[in-house]
Amino acid sequence: MKRLKLAMIAVAALCALPAASQTPNPAVPNPAGPLRISVTGGAGFANGVELALREINGRGGITGRQVVIVPSGGDLVLDPARFADQPVPLARYLVGPLQAKSVAVAARSMDAMRITPLPATALVVEAGQVDFSATVIRAKNAGSDALLVTGLSTDETARLLTELRQQNYDKPVLGFSALVSARLIERAGDAANGTRAVMGLEAETPMPAIRDFQRKHQAVYGGPSGLDAMRGYALLYAAKVIGTKLGRIDTAAFAAGLKNLSLSANDEPGLLLDLTGDADGLLRHPFIIAEVREKKAVAIDMLPAQ
Repeated sequence: MKRLKLAMIAVAALCALPAASQTPNPAVPNPAGPLRISVTGGAGFANGVELALREINGRGGITGRQVVIVPSGGDLVLDPARFADQPVPLARYLVGPLQAKSVAVAARSMDAMRITPLPATALVVEAGQVDFSATVIRAKNAGSDALLVTGLSTDETARLLTELRQQNYDKPVLGFSALVSARLIERAGDAANGTRAVMGLEAETPMPAIRDFQRKHQAVYGGPSGLDAMRGYALLYAAKVIGTKLGRIDTAAFAAGLKNLSLSANDEPGLLLDLTGDADGLLRHPFIIAEVREKKAVAIDMLPAQ
């Protein structure tokens, strides 16, 4: 009886040992183990993935598994090539929502003016140009439906906008993100009001999720992010959404889940903007139409991905 009691005590002691002290069986999968991800691409993309990883792990991980980054051989591989490069959307906005038939283009050279298929009046701006009165007169006399401004310095653009305002130019003034940037608005003041830009995943795109992401990136890495970091961040959140839906996530499941995908940033702000996947699983974000109102860039419309 004494020997039986000792044996029972020994068994109880073994059962009480922590799980980590027991030898794992490699033949038995451990679904509760960490989700290992490998990241290709450059440092910016990896930084975006890392920011998303911190947040996702703090909220319970993906399908209940904490996410860890490994150099290679991960369960899930994140690659910036998942995103498709899209054509410049400015021309689509001109012929679509604006229904423009012709434009005037203020740029440094004739080459920079080939950004639209519409009939264009060239307004070549000299480097360091100070007086824009004749430029604006030519823009008004052209009778074009809009004015595109591209490739000029901040000071040159500010002077042009000021002259446009003084001469009461009443056509839409469009460009890329620099035209609605905080730096330009500071220089141009009220003259920047009404200018528009077509923007994608960019540091100054006026969407709450992107502004929040930029604050986080600034705090951790000491500066604003580029496109790659935002793509890395959004891609891991897309993996989280797909994994939650499927109950699992790995490279094969992720690739399949991206095909014909449609995800809303309202449902998952970590996507930054709505996200769509085509039949091949290539991802695209839409573009935001931003306008300066009361010396602040705001989103006024959205151009679907293409």
